[in-house]
Amino acid sequence: MRSLRLILPLLLLSVFASLWGYDASIGTRGRVFRTERDSLVGTVILSQRRDGSKTVDVHYDLLAPSTSIFTVYLQISSDAGLTFAYMPDAANLSGDIGPGVVPGTGKHIVWQAGNETLLFVGNHYVAKVIADDGSPLVIDNPYAGVDFDTACVAKADFHSHTTYSDASVTATPKARIDRYALYGYKIAAITDHDSYGPQAGTDLTSRPLATWPWSEVYNASVALEPSPDTAGQMIEYYPSLDMFAVRGSELSGFTGSGPTSVFAPDFFTLHHVVALCSNMWNEGHFAQGYIIPTTLRYGNAGSKVADTEWQVAEIGNQGGLAIMCHPQKQWQSFCQGYLGDSPYPGMPGGVLPAYNEINYPNYPYTVDWYEALYAANPHAIGVEAFGKMRDHRQYWDLILERMMPQRPVWGFSDSDAHDVAAAVGKHMNMLFLDEASPAAIRDALEQGQFYIIHDPLGTDLNRHTSSPPVFPTINSIEIADNVITVNATNGSEIRWVNNQRVYHTGASFNADDFRYLSYIRAEVLGDGGSVALTQPFGLSIP
Repeated sequence: MRSLRLILPLLLLSVFASLWGYDASIGTRGRVFRTERDSLVGTVILSQRRDGSKTVDVHYDLLAPSTSIFTVYLQISSDAGLTFAYMPDAANLSGDIGPGVVPGTGKHIVWQAGNETLLFVGNHYVAKVIADDGSPLVIDNPYAGVDFDTACVAKADFHSHTTYSDASVTATPKARIDRYALYGYKIAAITDHDSYGPQAGTDLTSRPLATWPWSEVYNASVALEPSPDTAGQMIEYYPSLDMFAVRGSELSGFTGSGPTSVFAPDFFTLHHVVALCSNMWNEGHFAQGYIIPTTLRYGNAGSKVADTEWQVAEIGNQGGLAIMCHPQKQWQSFCQGYLGDSPYPGMPGGVLPAYNEINYPNYPYTVDWYEALYAANPHAIGVEAFGKMRDHRQYWDLILERMMPQRPVWGFSDSDAHDVAAAVGKHMNMLFLDEASPAAIRDALEQGQFYIIHDPLGTDLNRHTSSPPVFPTINSIEIADNVITVNATNGSEIRWVNNQRVYHTGASFNADDFRYLSYIRAEVLGDGGSVALTQPFGLSIP
């Protein structure tokens, strides 16, 4: 994974069998973490002593030049290697652990696991051994190219709907656009689901592809024209609104023999994807049969491509950018298929179970699936960390834990608004732009030069129009001597997070104190449950 920061093979700690039974066998975990230099990777063997002491022995090889000296860490996963949020107490560790470990074979860590506060029951525990030779740490800073003294900050939403697909009858394109303008959004995308067919109850009988351009869908009696220098582009500027419109659509698809409504059981079996700046769908796709025009009331699910991977790849073929939508909703819909509609029978309190690949092995969108998708599609720039009042941060972090620091995945906060008033204002992407232009907007999206905001009280217009806004905002981000500092307004606390665990609080984060992490991101907490989140900073040793 990272040269000279050895992440040695993982072994399933089935030795921690139910109630620390002695009949457990040692098994290996199929996926192993390696450095880029395979010659440095040794072997890890774990065993629980059968004398009742609850002591675990960790044996490993550290293959490196004899002149090197390492600091060795041990991390534990309780979910079969998805997260490594547990580090044993140093008082319970001895042997070749901590600073001053020299290379060689037969290294041995003794872990008095029975003294830990965690009761190790089950067979899904995984250990990770990390060795760090102290080489200079490199921080991959997505904001490195931002001049915070001169950059303008543009509020954006990249996921919303109108009556041209499945939004409420009052959420016409004009109402959606006017709402964005009222709340001070400078960039927006209408991403109606991929189909023909506006909602019943309107006077529309057909619509252009992708609810685009805005000048044709806004209102027949009101002139709305893009500036001549942006007209016809995938991002158009509308001077009368002082807003950039981004061409977008939400690719949904269906798995049956024909189009269905959004409320049909098979609707969410395909992972939804927001396509930005792409010609998706176009007449060529219709000619090839990828889209079936429909006059269904909810007009949705026109794509008959039951293959999310194909859809994401095709967005890239069309020159666009992809954002993976609402992963929590995908999980919820999957669980509904097994548990029935909420409240979920058999679950404590009737609540949705937490994401769990162990108990639900048939879930199609595993972390492995996301990893393969992002690795194969560089134009897939991110995932919704917040959307439609749902918190998707767990999934974002799981993806980052797998992909970072080599391949960042940006977090988005999008409204996914289906009505006029309930969601817009609660979700914001704040882009740092060196100039107000389509090229600068696309560059900021690709480079991660933006932060995101979720404000549960954001429909209150006063929270946006007050100066400064009531929710937290980020003014600048500085890095000096491996210390990352976030300068924020209206923040009550700043938390530094890796994989849902808070490692530090305060405006500054010294990355040298957490060299075993592959990334860190900041969360600025504010009034009324609001939060502003940075993009992830990669931590690596070249």
